[in-house]
Amino acid sequence: MDKVNFVLLIIIAVALVGGMYFLSQKIDTLNTEVTNLKNSTANAVDVAEINTNSTNTKSEPTKSGDKKEKVKVEFDPDKVKVGEENGIYEVMDEDDVSLDELGMTVNIEDGKAYVSVKFVKDYTGEIYGIDEEVEREEITGFDGEPVMCFMAETGQDITAPRLCFLMEDGTVEYVDSAKMLKSKKYVSEGKLGNLKDIVAFEYVSVADADMPETGHVSSVAIDKSGYAYDIFVVND
Repeated sequence: MDKVNFVLLIIIAVALVGGMYFLSQKIDTLNTEVTNLKNSTANAVDVAEINTNSTNTKSEPTKSGDKKEKVKVEFDPDKVKVGEENGIYEVMDEDDVSLDELGMTVNIEDGKAYVSVKFVKDYTGEIYGIDEEVEREEITGFDGEPVMCFMAETGQDITAPRLCFLMEDGTVEYVDSAKMLKSKKYVSEGKLGNLKDIVAFEYVSVADADMPETGHVSSVAIDKSGYAYDIFVVND
């Protein structure tokens, strides 16, 4: 082998080694990018799940950020465990329940409850027996942290709602809104009956079995087994 060929072989060998090194570096870079992409996708899914569960609704109240599977129940008139004597219960369409005239807003923020009242109608103040709007007041005295609030209604006319707070442990605490606003004592009145494992609330119509043509609005709490409890009967 002459000197020229020997030099050419050296150059080719160096080129091959360099090319293989460069190729291995590119492969490592691609593997790193694929791993990062997988992690980013997984994080995006986690965020989507948290955002999906962070909204509290009337039918399926959940704690913000809780990834546990929701217990879905529907009101069953045959499973009213505590209700009015001779009462015939039927679920109401949400469109038939309007709380706009109440002018009340209850927000749950970081485990704390805040209430405000705006006079959206000339008679809004009369509903509560007050003559001034309430800007923002914290409701205290809970045994634990509330995760959502349901404004329970009863009767044939618009009335000051009973505020029902679903607690972390599945119990319910309540506040008579008119009593609270008139006294300016923004404090929980304690547990609502012996309710436990509550997962949903519903507005219902109630008619007397002996006079089915008459009826009024009421509200029920529903436990994880589907049993319903009239909110205005459990404490009587």
